[in-house]
Amino acid sequence: MADIELNSVNSLINLQQANVSGALKQISSGVRQDSLAQALAQEFETQKSALDVAQQNVAFGNSLLSTSSGALSSIQGKLTQLATLAASSYNGTNVAAVDEYNQALKSIDSSATGAAFNGNNLLSANSQPVTLRTTAQGGSITLQSTPATSDALGLTAVTSTSQINASLQQVLSAINRVSSAQASVAAAQNTLQFAAQVNTTQQIAASQSASVIAGADIAKEVVQASTRGTLEQAAISASITRNSLTKSILKLFK
Repeated sequence: MADIELNSVNSLINLQQANVSGALKQISSGVRQDSLAQALAQEFETQKSALDVAQQNVAFGNSLLSTSSGALSSIQGKLTQLATLAASSYNGTNVAAVDEYNQALKSIDSSATGAAFNGNNLLSANSQPVTLRTTAQGGSITLQSTPATSDALGLTAVTSTSQINASLQQVLSAINRVSSAQASVAAAQNTLQFAAQVNTTQQIAASQSASVIAGADIAKEVVQASTRGTLEQAAISASITRNSLTKSILKLFK
């Protein structure tokens, strides 16, 4: 019977020592050790990773749109210059006007072909739409391509002022087309800005949730460690008392 009770006391001591050790481990690491908390924290970490990727895509899209917007503004300026030339009345051959017109076309082509970001271009002759995933839930946006070279806008080099004058309607049509492209770029930028704000809010929430779930309650663990330490000491004291009592009883039978 004494052996059974002594074993029970020893088991209690071992249990309390394990509990104290676990509490001290959580206090020292600041991280909860239970598997459920760690699994939930990992889920939030995975969500944060997906949000990071989405934010990178948003940043890429904004850079591409910003590059396109700058190029479109430059192209629109050159188109306005062409419209001014085409609306002017020329008599005979005006070499300076022809040269200015053709140089403006070259500038348009340079702006359109140079509007590339990381190998993507929405304004070149062979440009393709770019689809980006912008949210952790799978939301996406497609950045539409709008070729804006002189050929794509229906403009060609001229050799006379009469051709310049005859191009006015085509130039005005090109201005409208570029204006429409600028509006589309602005709308896409607004969409990406909203996506970035949503992602940022979710990133903060996920980070805080992961921290709360994974983080140990230090105050609670300190109290529990102290309590478990007291129980451990009580168990040890009981074990010592039991050993002393057992020895005293054995002496009576000698």
